[in-house]
Amino acid sequence: MSRTSATTSSTGSPPATAGRPSRRRFLPGATTTVIIVATLVGLALRLYQLSRPGYLHGITEYDDGTDFGSAVRLIHGAVPYRDFIMVQPPGITLLMAPVALATKAAGTVTGMAAGRVLTALASTAAIPLAGLLTRHRGLLAVTVTCGILAVYPDSMVAALTVLLEAWLVLFCLLGALAVFDGDRLAGGRRLIWGGLAFGFAGAVKVWAILPVLVILALTARRPRQAARFGAGVAAGFLVAVLPFALLAPVTFYRSVIVAQLVRSDLVRVPLAFRLQHILGLTHTPQLSTPALVAIAAALIVIIAALVVLGMRLTHEAPPALDLFATVTFALTVVAFLLPADFYVHYPAFLAPFLALAIALPVSRVLGALPAAGPRVHLRRPGLLAHDRRGRHRLRTVRRPQRADRRGEHARRRAAVDVGVPPRPVSVAHRQLRPADPLDTAAPGLLPGPLRPAHRGSRLAVRAQGRPLPVSPRRPRP
Repeated sequence: MSRTSATTSSTGSPPATAGRPSRRRFLPGATTTVIIVATLVGLALRLYQLSRPGYLHGITEYDDGTDFGSAVRLIHGAVPYRDFIMVQPPGITLLMAPVALATKAAGTVTGMAAGRVLTALASTAAIPLAGLLTRHRGLLAVTVTCGILAVYPDSMVAALTVLLEAWLVLFCLLGALAVFDGDRLAGGRRLIWGGLAFGFAGAVKVWAILPVLVILALTARRPRQAARFGAGVAAGFLVAVLPFALLAPVTFYRSVIVAQLVRSDLVRVPLAFRLQHILGLTHTPQLSTPALVAIAAALIVIIAALVVLGMRLTHEAPPALDLFATVTFALTVVAFLLPADFYVHYPAFLAPFLALAIALPVSRVLGALPAAGPRVHLRRPGLLAHDRRGRHRLRTVRRPQRADRRGEHARRRAAVDVGVPPRPVSVAHRQLRPADPLDTAAPGLLPGPLRPAHRGSRLAVRAQGRPLPVSPRRPRP
């Protein structure tokens, strides 16, 4: 049965005086302010790390030498996979090639410092991108997402030097921002552009296949969307990889595909070490394995409970953006726990999905809670209800919004008498319509009585504190 809401106009702020520009027009909103502040905080932390002695020009890692060195060798004529071995796709080589070109004049030390600064900027750029991705969900979602990305410990570790994770996260978030239009999947060219970004992210590191698989699963029921996104992913990956793979196909297959699939270390990294970095507790004292397992389990239970509670309050499945964040987060955690090896900069790839998996369900639940309050909704005009004394009365129903239909079923049934409209009406098909003027001439009746539309109707209304008699049915000619 349909119902018509009885909405009340809220009094807004008075409009600005004509000809006088509003000062608020030039001030950023709350969400924009949070994005800007979180970005500045993240940038300050990352630049502070590089300003410490030995971090800008010193040797702090092993992988940065191979990543940046591949670009230096490329500009000197050596081709990856043909002239030297490289166990990662060539995306980082292409990204560092412009910086490596400057080493011919400035030297490799200066080039490495420039690459580290660019990597720190790429890690910082992920903060506003994540804020824009969650901006439509309100201030809380933006604050949680940008805050986690700004201070997540292993994200700052990956921004210390030329590592893959910062660039991988950057292109994944660019792809997600293009693929998703609010909570829903976008269409048309945006899917293609998002696929290109995810495809190049896969050319940086193959972990990008995890969010790509999730998006393909979300578009499985719409083959055209899946085809557009898949075409973009293939194009973005092949444009960066195919020139090098064609020059040395066997070496590329063994170095990038086989080496990553069968990679194993002599000693397996302990579970406690992994969990402490995944949970972002690297600056706390080393906790025991049971304590870290309990914290991780509690986090998973809280996220799952928030997802379920959001479904109960809204009576809708989680939006596509929520599913993307939560499923990618789960797949990434599994991918970090299964292999034998694990390094401290790995969780930087997990950081945006961890932030989204927490922020989106929380904002969805809190956004649905105000809607659970009672609102007055009128039935169709003229719908009548029997009270305990058999009298028909118009009623309104304190009906919660969709988010609280089941939980407040009893309160929803509460009826409030509102009286009878003064206009002459008659009951027909459970709706009120203007009465026949001939009925008003019936003797002994007040103007505008009600007559039953079918035989056997019991009808009495309270008008002016007393029951109104019912006019007899008019005989047919």
